Amino acid sequence: MPPPEKKPPTNRADRDTAADVPNTLAPAIVRLPLGAANGRTYPAGSNLSVFRLRNPTRHGGDLSLQCVPSSGAMKLRRELKGSDLATSTTGTLRYRIPAGTGHVGNYYLVVEQPAVTAFARLVQVGCSRESPSESSKPFVPWNFWFWPTARKDVNDPPSTLPKEEAKVWEDYAASPDADKNYWTFRARRVLTAFAQFEGNSDPGAAGTWELDHHQAKATQGWEGHCPFAAVASIIFEPPTAKTKGGFHYLANDLEFLGAEFAGVFCHDVDLPLLFRLDPDPFLGNLGLLDLLRPEGPHDATELTATIDGLFAGVGVKQATLKSVALLNATTRYATSFNGSPQEVRREFGRRAADFFSSIQTELRENWSPVLADFRGGPDGKPDEVWNHALFQYEAEFIESAPANDDTRYDVHCSLYCNQDVEPPMSDTLPARIANGLLVPEPKYHLRFDHIYQFSFDAQGELRPHQDPAWLQCRSGSGRPIYAPRFMKRIIRPASTLTPTQKDARGSNGDFGNAYVTWGVVSSGLLQLRSRYK
Repeated sequence: MPPPEKKPPTNRADRDTAADVPNTLAPAIVRLPLGAANGRTYPAGSNLSVFRLRNPTRHGGDLSLQCVPSSGAMKLRRELKGSDLATSTTGTLRYRIPAGTGHVGNYYLVVEQPAVTAFARLVQVGCSRESPSESSKPFVPWNFWFWPTARKDVNDPPSTLPKEEAKVWEDYAASPDADKNYWTFRARRVLTAFAQFEGNSDPGAAGTWELDHHQAKATQGWEGHCPFAAVASIIFEPPTAKTKGGFHYLANDLEFLGAEFAGVFCHDVDLPLLFRLDPDPFLGNLGLLDLLRPEGPHDATELTATIDGLFAGVGVKQATLKSVALLNATTRYATSFNGSPQEVRREFGRRAADFFSSIQTELRENWSPVLADFRGGPDGKPDEVWNHALFQYEAEFIESAPANDDTRYDVHCSLYCNQDVEPPMSDTLPARIANGLLVPEPKYHLRFDHIYQFSFDAQGELRPHQDPAWLQCRSGSGRPIYAPRFMKRIIRPASTLTPTQKDARGSNGDFGNAYVTWGVVSSGLLQLRSRYK
């Protein structure tokens, strides 16, 4: 018996396509790599254009798609025949990909226009918020002044200093034994006033403690309270001037008290460590990777030049210290990295993976700012400590050249931090809040630009051992710098101290002033943010 004659279905619902609607069963799907430079053109011969793109990360991000020409309707779908996630008729389509492994993988762009050229960009943003939820209100750590501790380092008072306080300084500075640094004098004055307000029987002891433990040993102009002040800028609301006990505290005075408080009750030794560039220091707190730049040649010449810069003084003692340091550094270079720049470069890549994973977890999952040591600027030495609050990152995922592997990406990451800047500039905020987002303010924030190269697995996890690379580490001005030395999570300040903690803080200048208590909060001088109460 002959087979039945094949005829087209008469029911429209049974047809694969209809004559009067665009053909959604396109003959081909063009892969669209992420990145503005990775645009693709759909071949002619169809009445629409269909592209496939991939979200590589479980942390999600903001996807933007552009088509040229732009007259046809754009539709973004998770499945080719699935429902529309977003549509547009303007030539530009935006969609926020949620976090989660269920949102990793392929997406489809269907454009009701032939021979379209399409571009795709994925940008991921994480920022500080009042609670561990993307829906909570963002907050901005305030800019701060590090309150230098070197008494002989010349620092004049700010131009905004009230006349009566300027007169106090002028009378003091006339003495031949006076500090040349206004800030070391002002610190002792503020601490004495606070101790007096608290009813301390010897209020001058607070200033004396500061002199003996923070100021007496300081010799470098960059030494100061930045490790404490950076933490204070996170846990406290921006201070405003107040009068208590007959003393008028300027806003920066209260920032200083907040810094000393943080140095006692929220010291970085108690903060969970999230990242350490080199966990095996041998030169003070510096390891071998701390002495090299991610973009450097990573050879013995670079290492020797760094050691020379650290011990630039003259004299037998300095020469001996430099000789010992160089011997230790070259020995570490040989034993840990086989004397190979390639081995150093690979280790920098692994550290980049650790660093980026940490900021994703903290700023994108926990929505929490972090404390980090971003080191000196382009001309700084590796032993300089510049602690800041990292309050936002923006990372764009660009498929690595030659764009033939949708698991391999260059991650262009901009890091936004508050500034350590002299009053009255320290009264500014590094960003503003607009539509539930943080918008960095020009001139009032610090930016660092990194480029990493990573591979991602099918669940959107970064593969830390699959040839990661730290391609770029630069200041906002575009100059190569040292990589961040550490990153730490901010926690609530301790409500009480153990006897051991009290003993350690009472006589150790590595901590905040022992005379600063929870009274700075209970008195209303400072207010903790809701996240850290």
